[in-house]
Amino acid sequence: MAKTAKTEKGDNSAQKLIASAKELFYEKGYKKTTVAEITRSAGVNNGLFTYYFGTKTNLSGMIMSQFRVDFRNVVSQKMFDIYKKYDLALGIAVEYRKNLEMLQKNPKLRRFTIEQYADVLFNNDTSYEEILKQKDSLKTSQRGHFYQMQKRLINPNISDIDLQIYQIAGVAATNALISAMHERLIDVSVEYMGDTFIELCFGMLKLSNDRIKELQSESLAVAKEIDLSLKHTEAFPVCALKIPDGKFQRVFFDMHRKNSDNFFIGVRSQTKMFLLF
Repeated sequence: MAKTAKTEKGDNSAQKLIASAKELFYEKGYKKTTVAEITRSAGVNNGLFTYYFGTKTNLSGMIMSQFRVDFRNVVSQKMFDIYKKYDLALGIAVEYRKNLEMLQKNPKLRRFTIEQYADVLFNNDTSYEEILKQKDSLKTSQRGHFYQMQKRLINPNISDIDLQIYQIAGVAATNALISAMHERLIDVSVEYMGDTFIELCFGMLKLSNDRIKELQSESLAVAKEIDLSLKHTEAFPVCALKIPDGKFQRVFFDMHRKNSDNFFIGVRSQTKMFLLF
């Protein structure tokens, strides 16, 4: 069905709000940026902001979700370009290391990551009823499908309850450690924290200690081979690294299509980030 002029105008307004929010969150900081500043910069009225996003927390969650998908796309493509294959467990481990490296090098992105997560965790206005609804989204959301994929391809023997614990606690633990590390509450290297993330998260995924050690060693070597060449002058710089359509996307999709009809690495969606996301 063709888009109407009204629909296209609405989509354009939403994209203007997202673009302005990205720039302000990145340059000024998430905490100091107000909804009024976002709408004024975008040239869009406050009513449309509420209509499309509801709250600043919801908008920031959509931006962070997209950023994570873009980041996964870039890292995965780089791995495939170098090794001509892709292993999901190793890819996740490499993502942990490259994310930590990127946050260390980019203080503006680090500030947004820490402030945005703190807002979701401590200032979230999600009702109790909405939180209860998120139980179903643990399996049906984009992120939920990604965790189901991890069960199928990394450890089919993990129980559903342990997978849910991993899905919820893994994000909370890694974000808390990122904050503690960069606030100098924990004085460790990026390499050490990468090892910690891998041990923590794959331990929750119930992998053996030997396999976790393999992932720590292999991911360190692979991460050193990957240069993201980020442009720190751009808001959310990894988004500037375009991934062309090509062999990798077809190989990855064909490999996982039978496991999930709703998710593969190239999927891009806009999802609200609530307490459990």
